Amino acid sequence: MKAVPVGSSSCQCKPRGPERRLARAGYWNSRPDRSPRLALGMLLLAALAGCNPFPTRNSTPVVAYSPRLQIELPDPLPRVDWQLAVSRPVAENMLSGTRIAVRERGAELQVLAGARWSDSVPELLQALVVRAFEDSGRILGVARQATALAADYTLAIELRAFEAEYGEDGAPTVHVAFNAKLIGNANRVLAARSFSARVEAGGRQAAAVVQAFEAGLEQTLAELVAWTLAAP
Repeated sequence: MKAVPVGSSSCQCKPRGPERRLARAGYWNSRPDRSPRLALGMLLLAALAGCNPFPTRNSTPVVAYSPRLQIELPDPLPRVDWQLAVSRPVAENMLSGTRIAVRERGAELQVLAGARWSDSVPELLQALVVRAFEDSGRILGVARQATALAADYTLAIELRAFEAEYGEDGAPTVHVAFNAKLIGNANRVLAARSFSARVEAGGRQAAAVVQAFEAGLEQTLAELVAWTLAAP
């Protein structure tokens, strides 16, 4: 009996049937090298995922911005003993992602190159609204609607504008606008109001545009908190 080393085999692959015809033509290989095809497959998967496997010198790094607000509320404000749930704001597709929307020509919306928000705009706005009520110190409890908070009222927000408007010359103007509804028991709307702010940026750079967004949010959220606390 012939000994066969561990990891080897005494049989050899021979072409049979259709493979024999391929072998005669010189196209059949019992041990094909799969590495080129594997590498090609990985490149195709990366392309489908929207990734560029080959970094380029001209690629612009994208900076993520997270607004930091300092909201000044009017005084005096009523102190309430009820709890509020803030729903996730509703927004059109262009305003639902993380990119900073830019309007240059009428109804045409684009995105600001090299910049994005740290979260999607609805999630970002929801978190800022909750924080504004918490920092006011005038409400018993406030949280996102997805939490287990036993809320007395729900604040529903529809985002209508969250963009930087660029003209031919000069710095852009940031436009922040939304509609808010205070909803009580049985989904009954108790009060509704629209809020809007336009702030001219200090320059055309992304950092200056984000600062204008912060100013617009500070203005609209201060008005929202004061209106909500006095609405019921």
